[in-house]
Amino acid sequence: MRLYLFLLLSLLAFGGDDIYQSALQAKGRSEADLTRDETSKPAEVMAFAKVQPGMKVLDILGGGGYYSELLAAVVGE
Repeated sequence: MRLYLFLLLSLLAFGGDDIYQSALQAKGRSEADLTRDETSKPAEVMAFAKVQPGMKVLDILGGGGYYSELLAAVVGE
């Protein structure tokens, strides 16, 4: 039973990686943003924050919109 629970929780923890990778590979992202992905680690940041489709998020002081664009791709409109 404990093994089953552990495996289930592991799948839930790592199941969101596809949605983050889809956001990173979205068409129309600028070359500058693609380069920034290497150092900013946006997939890891969004996974840490547990960002999921359908959530409501707020990007305070969004600057140039780097994370705003990625968050919108993950949570939807």
